[in-house]
Amino acid sequence: DVDDAHYRLDAERLINLIHRLKPLDREIMLLYLEDIDAVTIGEITGASGANVRTKIHRIKIVLARRLTGRGER
Repeated sequence: DVDDAHYRLDAERLINLIHRLKPLDREIMLLYLEDIDAVTIGEITGASGANVRTKIHRIKIVLARRLTGRGER
């Protein structure tokens, strides 16, 4: 089905973009995608929960812009 194909392509593009992030940002986003909360991500990465929440918000904006072609590559 065409919608499934588009979904798979978007998911692949998103994963590729995540893998091109800085190592800490990549780690945070991969943990976030595994549904791990900000406090736990902070414990894993050494960042505060508040810092993790802010980073997730900013990274999501960057990824959205890159997915739509409006951000740097």
